[in-house]
Amino acid sequence: MVKTSLELMAAAPYNFDLQWRFYYSSKEPQPEIFKDGIWSRAFRIGNKLVPVAVTATGTIEQPELRVDIFAELNAEAKRDITDKLTDIFRLREDLSGLYKFMDREDTLRRIKNELYGLRPPGIGTSIFEGAIRVIEDLRACKLSRQKSRYIKAFTSEVASGYDLGSIKGLDNERAIEELMKFNGIGRWTAEMILITTLGRMDLCVPDDLGARKAVSYFYFDGELQSGDVVRKFTERWGRFKGWIIYYLICAYNMVREVKEPGFR
Repeated sequence: MVKTSLELMAAAPYNFDLQWRFYYSSKEPQPEIFKDGIWSRAFRIGNKLVPVAVTATGTIEQPELRVDIFAELNAEAKRDITDKLTDIFRLREDLSGLYKFMDREDTLRRIKNELYGLRPPGIGTSIFEGAIRVIEDLRACKLSRQKSRYIKAFTSEVASGYDLGSIKGLDNERAIEELMKFNGIGRWTAEMILITTLGRMDLCVPDDLGARKAVSYFYFDGELQSGDVVRKFTERWGRFKGWIIYYLICAYNMVREVKEPGFR
């Protein structure tokens, strides 16, 4: 099999293993696999699927990734894959502003130090794939029957010519309003799509049970708060609230891993 290798650089700090340690997706089959320090998935390039494997070869302060592409591709196809990987791994994100902000508060400073270099991964290679996967997670809410109808309706709209790419140019509220026009997509789902596929980390999903538990654990003595309370509370974090919620969720999961053997 033909193999082409190339290198990708990331803005420091970046912790590849930590990023995928906390990655969660449905237990249903997913496009990517992370095992033994190797991230892999296939990308559709033209009319064929191209297997790709990614490993970390640098350090947290000098991050570098090796990308192995198991196909013979032209320069344009290679750029397409590297652009997708850059978005999925969030390699362009500069954490310096976030970390300066987190250093202002004892709890956030401690969590930052524990999770130094953590970035949430992007979900999917397109808004369409990311949206389908967010809707798939409705199964966890015991909405599998409705989920199937939502996916069918969403897919039909896109197949009929709806341009999902146009959402990239909209601000958060307009993008949320546009996504909520689809049957089955409410505000929670719309916000999650924007966060996971477009990296809109100035958003958060305070109605998510994981977010509510994490904020409640660190700021309300473990007493579970409502989504409305959490949404109001997170406003203090401004444009960093999506990042901070993610760090809190990961830190909370670390606590649970210690207290609950077998968690995850």
